[in-house]
Amino acid sequence: MFNTSWDVDRYRIEHESDEHWGLRRQFMVAHKEKYPEDRLVCLTQVFFNMEFLGCRYPHKTMELVNRLAKEVAEEFRESRKGRLKRTFVGAQDAAGAKAKGSKPPLGAPERFATDVPGDDVDQGSCFVGSKPPLGALERFATDVRGDDVDQGSAPKRPRVEKGNAENQPEIITLDDDKPKPDVNKKSQSDIITLDDDDDEDDDDDDDNDNDNKSKSVPDTKDVTADAKELAKTFVLMIPPRTNSMTEQDSVNIIRANFPGNQMSLKFNGSKEEGGWTCELWVNPTAGSKQKPPFCIASCFKPTQREGKQQASANAVATLKKFCTYIEPNPTWFKEGRTPDFIEKRIPCKKNPRSYLIMTKKDTGHVTPQVAEMLLTNFQKSSNEDMFFIDTEYNEKEKIQLMNSSQKFKLGFRHFGSKKQLKDHHVCIYKEKPAAEVVEEARKWGGKHPKFLVTLKKP
Repeated sequence: MFNTSWDVDRYRIEHESDEHWGLRRQFMVAHKEKYPEDRLVCLTQVFFNMEFLGCRYPHKTMELVNRLAKEVAEEFRESRKGRLKRTFVGAQDAAGAKAKGSKPPLGAPERFATDVPGDDVDQGSCFVGSKPPLGALERFATDVRGDDVDQGSAPKRPRVEKGNAENQPEIITLDDDKPKPDVNKKSQSDIITLDDDDDEDDDDDDDNDNDNKSKSVPDTKDVTADAKELAKTFVLMIPPRTNSMTEQDSVNIIRANFPGNQMSLKFNGSKEEGGWTCELWVNPTAGSKQKPPFCIASCFKPTQREGKQQASANAVATLKKFCTYIEPNPTWFKEGRTPDFIEKRIPCKKNPRSYLIMTKKDTGHVTPQVAEMLLTNFQKSSNEDMFFIDTEYNEKEKIQLMNSSQKFKLGFRHFGSKKQLKDHHVCIYKEKPAAEVVEEARKWGGKHPKFLVTLKKP
């Protein structure tokens, strides 16, 4: 049995459009229970490449992805009808057509076209967003196990062939002849982020869920002074996952608290020296251009991947020691199970209300328009959580609600006793800054209905 508690949303790429991410996310959520994380991420990228870029893969692979995408892409494809189409053909076919001075063979548009407007195709890449993440070529294009993907057919950089005839349609070829950069060179002192797959030594990507749950070990340098200084203003939030379980992965906890350039990892060392010293530096101020000023972890490990994981574990332990921290309250989140007030359909009796329990009588069938109307009204209300009952809504409606919530910058999670999303309740909620949760806990005598707050003296 494989792990299904991983967070889909960590795979969103910076600058990726809502439309692109919404479709990729919908595909992953729909099949999260059927495939291991690595394989599903790869299949999702293959699906995206086929849908938006017209990439071709071995027959078995395309047959599998088309079957998985049938319900996910149906509504999307319907909305795309009538838009400008681009024709994708193989490099060999295009070269032959150019040599003969002929147009692409009849049937090419039907075989390879995707219903995408011109600006939906990135001429420079087969990956979503401005550039693929480090290691994406290996992780997304070729890391499908078994015979699902031909290892030699990873998507290549499209190249535009210019035809002689003015009316000849634009032909984009998948050119195999581009020189490949040397990815084996690495400097002895690097600064990277937690989003990087930074260890060139790790050949096996079959990491299990325990990889990032390293126990803390003594730091290789004293970080107490920086940790105490950080603790004066910083509150650590241990977030719930989208499956309503408490986040256990130290790397994800650090990412959630110090997104983007608010943290950096510094490595010094080499394989010849027996390993790498890894230091984790953070900046609690969002949007600041200042380099992270606080070092909250330091360790020595044989590989950079192990260093990243160990430094994150040390950092979480240090922050818990010195900082006020918040974690999900089991009474409210139930570690992914259904809390009593939802099981028994107990409405909120507070005035003003803090949560709503929704059924089909309240909403009717959830279309994209209905979802937007519900979330607009919810955002204006005093309610903090809106629950959609498991048996009342089908999987497509639940995915629609979760996707729409991102447009409104609302959080979402799902929970239930069974494994499939179709059998889960869905909660859309308003996210609160950690400092606001702490103030509420202080006001209520140290207790909070949703979170356990451990207060530390300044």
